[in-house]
Amino acid sequence: MSPVVSGPCRWLVWLLILATLLALAGSPRLIGSVLIKGRRPTPRRPTVLRTKGQRGRDRCGPRLLVIGSQKGGTTSLYKYMKRFPWIGRGTKHGAHKELHFFDKWYQQATKSPTELGEEDIRNLQVEYLSKFGWTLAPSGGASGNQTCHDARTGNTFDVGGANPNAVLSDVTPRYIIVPDAAALADRISDDPFIVALIREPASRALSHFQMEWRERYEGTEGGGAMLRDSVAFAEEFEMHVRQGIKVSERCLRSFPKVSGACHHRGMSHVADFVWRGLYVVHLDPWIRQFGRNKVLLWVSEEFSSDPRAHLTELQRRVWDGPQEELGEEFSERFNVDEHVVFPKPESMELLKQFYREYNAVLCTTLRQWGYNRQAATIERLW
Repeated sequence: MSPVVSGPCRWLVWLLILATLLALAGSPRLIGSVLIKGRRPTPRRPTVLRTKGQRGRDRCGPRLLVIGSQKGGTTSLYKYMKRFPWIGRGTKHGAHKELHFFDKWYQQATKSPTELGEEDIRNLQVEYLSKFGWTLAPSGGASGNQTCHDARTGNTFDVGGANPNAVLSDVTPRYIIVPDAAALADRISDDPFIVALIREPASRALSHFQMEWRERYEGTEGGGAMLRDSVAFAEEFEMHVRQGIKVSERCLRSFPKVSGACHHRGMSHVADFVWRGLYVVHLDPWIRQFGRNKVLLWVSEEFSSDPRAHLTELQRRVWDGPQEELGEEFSERFNVDEHVVFPKPESMELLKQFYREYNAVLCTTLRQWGYNRQAATIERLW
């Protein structure tokens, strides 16, 4: 028989339990199962892929979305993708970069995707596909061009001279941080595959800041001196790091009910570049919406060291037709960071220390989602 705790000891036990619960509730560090309200991150959709050739033409829109992250290798991926004939080599109907459709919609939206009516969805789909050169086909008659009919919305699109079976692709690395983007993309796209490239977050943040520093002063009067001013760069970077950490920690205390000030629409520019590196927050809605087998998660450091292997996987997963053998042109390096100003080592250490615990939660969550290899890579490289 188990011993019974009585008298003062019983109250001591309850006080210890209460103190522990309060500590957990107040900790911004516990963003895994605690802040996701104990929900196991199981995708809503079945994780069984359809076999090749099973894709029907009952849906119209992009079949491939590259959602991020910025400075994670998306420009290189886009340039590789343009070389695939099945994406639309040399045509305006294939891969597009920086469309910003879903983040611009979110900035102006007054309804969530679940609140949008059928007419809203039809109009948004028309607006979105116009970015790829698709237009509504004339009602009651054929235009003479290839068409695509979407059984969900009732829209029929004239795809111009493009191959209607080509893989429309939208490469906009900001999508990963946009709330509701996943839900809307699911309603107006062609059951898309999602590609997310994630880079060690402190290095990503530094590269992001260095890019913006260069863009701010390059070509301006007196800008040449500022481009090389390591002291000014280091001081401003440190200010951004400290402010970004402060804002991000405040936002994470309320996760998953993150306030509007923590999202793309309200996040201050100073804090934004730190917030973007909290991948466990940003990946969650995409994997829940589309399922683990529709979201290709790549670690940027692995992608840059062997792009051909990743692109072969992309082709195998996305393209139903004949597989193209990828040559040396799919190993070319793009967008190699070349900077002349750098932060204080203490600033980078502060940023890495901030991310360290969240990266550990990310790895735990990735394993729950089934991304065991990616979790092991992150633990090894980050």
